[in-house]
Amino acid sequence: REIINTLYGEEAEQTYEILTNKGGTIKVEPQGGYIMIKIVKDPNADSRSVNGKIPLIKLQLATANHIDDVAKGLEYFADLLRAAGKSHDHTKSENMEEFHRALESGRIKNSRWYKMHITEERHHLIAKAPDDVTLIDVLEHLVDCVMAGTARSGEIFDIDLSNGLLQRAHKNTIELLKKQIKIEEVKKDES
Repeated sequence: REIINTLYGEEAEQTYEILTNKGGTIKVEPQGGYIMIKIVKDPNADSRSVNGKIPLIKLQLATANHIDDVAKGLEYFADLLRAAGKSHDHTKSENMEEFHRALESGRIKNSRWYKMHITEERHHLIAKAPDDVTLIDVLEHLVDCVMAGTARSGEIFDIDLSNGLLQRAHKNTIELLKKQIKIEEVKKDES
């Protein structure tokens, strides 16, 4: 610890404390613990569901509600992305000594640590994409590849994800959002 402080300063020492779990690593479960997104069922702003003429005020209200609903959905995804960022590569920070040994061995991909890393980290999509892969995982994968390549060697490897994986992530993300929505009926005096 003194070596870290001497070479890199107090901030690095604090980071070391966090990474070695002395300061408490934050581990967020990306898909749990969120408040349901409440939306009001309102057919008044959509050509698929509007029935005949609609007063302008009702259209304005329905449109404002829809814009708010989309904002809530995007906030939910932003929260999931932030959680993914905070827990990114937690198998490194939680197992630093084992990661260090694997890295120094020259055979990292054959190590027990690496097998754990690619299995427990959702964003390692080439090695082992989870069955419930989402676009959150895809974005974390892309950001990981670009940041690692840029910071380490200056080269970004080709990021080639299969169409099947992307389609599965697309469908799973829709289902993830649908499970987060609670529909409230519009009050009779508002419809």
